[in-house]
Amino acid sequence: RITRSSMTRKIAEQLKEYHMLQLSWEQESKEAMEAFAVADAELAEKNAEIQQLRAETAAWLDGSKTRLAMTCRDMQANVDQGADAETAVTVARETSRPRLQ
Repeated sequence: RITRSSMTRKIAEQLKEYHMLQLSWEQESKEAMEAFAVADAELAEKNAEIQQLRAETAAWLDGSKTRLAMTCRDMQANVDQGADAETAVTVARETSRPRLQ
């Protein structure tokens, strides 16, 4: 048989248990929010780092393309000069051939 005194004691125990659970939940919730804030800050930092690396990579790539284009133009100019010199020698040879005969 349940008496008023035992019921009050049981309710008090349940209330105390509920209160402890609530405190525990609040602590876990606080810790989770702090962990989330730290992770969010780290993510923002990493995203900024990624953007910086992308910008640096794009700048490096543009510079590399420019240097490659200049090298190709220089090489083509050298080839053209060689071809022009060869053509000049060939023309001179052909024009002097009748004189040599």
